[in-house]
Amino acid sequence: MMALVCYAQRVNGSSNMSHVKDTVDNLLKGYDIRLRPDFGGLPVVVGMNIDIAGIDMVSEVNMNLQC
Repeated sequence: MMALVCYAQRVNGSSNMSHVKDTVDNLLKGYDIRLRPDFGGLPVVVGMNIDIAGIDMVSEVNMNLQC
């Protein structure tokens, strides 16, 4: 959905934003944020990769990490 919004801004400037907002609102109509996707079905597998560019300092006393 975010790609749709960004694409609309790039193609037509901000004049098309009301149409994009209406489209996104229609897609989310009836959406309940409290329920996971495919509620009642099989568990949803979620994966994530985190790339750390660098670590600045690690404090062994406080166990703090600054990136």
